[in-house]
Amino acid sequence: GLTDRGHIAPGQRADLVLLNPHEFIDTATFTNPCSYTAGVYGVWVAGQQVWTGQSSTAARPGRVIRIGKENLA
Repeated sequence: GLTDRGHIAPGQRADLVLLNPHEFIDTATFTNPCSYTAGVYGVWVAGQQVWTGQSSTAARPGRVIRIGKENLA
């Protein structure tokens, strides 16, 4: 199974978003769907920062987990 997930602790793979709920505003619209959300200061995937609040990093630690694959057993 996925035993290294579900906890924020050393050795665990965690996805986290650092945001300020008082500043959080979804600015995307139908005419501008790629607008960045205000109030998000960082995003971490599998413990590696992928968003700095201003731009993405070069890190690509995530992977797709598909239902029905043997790694979910």
